[in-house]
Amino acid sequence: MAMPTSEIQFHRYDGPDPEGPVYFLPWHVRFDVAMRLGLVAVSRWRSCYELPDNIVCPEPDVCARSIRLIEHDVRLCGRPKLVIGFSMGTVPATYIAGRFECRLWSFASADRGELMLWSSSKACAVRALAEQRGFGADDFARSLDGLNPVNCIERVHPKSRLVTGIFDRYIPRARTAALIQQARRRLSQDRIYRLPFGHLGVLLASRWLQKRWAVIDLGAK
Repeated sequence: MAMPTSEIQFHRYDGPDPEGPVYFLPWHVRFDVAMRLGLVAVSRWRSCYELPDNIVCPEPDVCARSIRLIEHDVRLCGRPKLVIGFSMGTVPATYIAGRFECRLWSFASADRGELMLWSSSKACAVRALAEQRGFGADDFARSLDGLNPVNCIERVHPKSRLVTGIFDRYIPRARTAALIQQARRRLSQDRIYRLPFGHLGVLLASRWLQKRWAVIDLGAK
């Protein structure tokens, strides 16, 4: 299902269980690829969102509107019980989990979007375009205020789970460390994981972790 608005467009795929988890895929990862990789590992899921391409772009207000539009669509479908986010998908996932105070399973998240744009090698092209248009980190900070994972993690359900990679080359250590520090105010230490993997390794490991947690947290068989 496509939900366009001006230059922003995302896709929502509806699953077999309206009571199941809501998934948010990494940036530029399509649903069919996610299914082949096993990212959607819980069999009875509610919906799965492909992110708008412009959720990461040189226009700070467009980035913020992308997150809010996804949250609005989730809200129209009803309060979720569990949201699962991967990489950039952890941004709307954490925001929504904070708004509804529901469970979050977060894989490979950073703390703040504007700091990722100005410190991650993955975002150098977008950063260069933003600077050409006269935008700096402060402009993105103003637009993303209240939307970043570090702003929302304290409001998620305390039985949420946060997974990061020790050898993640896409997310600078400082960005991971800041999020973990904030998460510890809400989550117990046994729900915060630092795996000996890189960015992709954390995403692929999520398949096994989801299946295990579905039994522990959701009572799935």
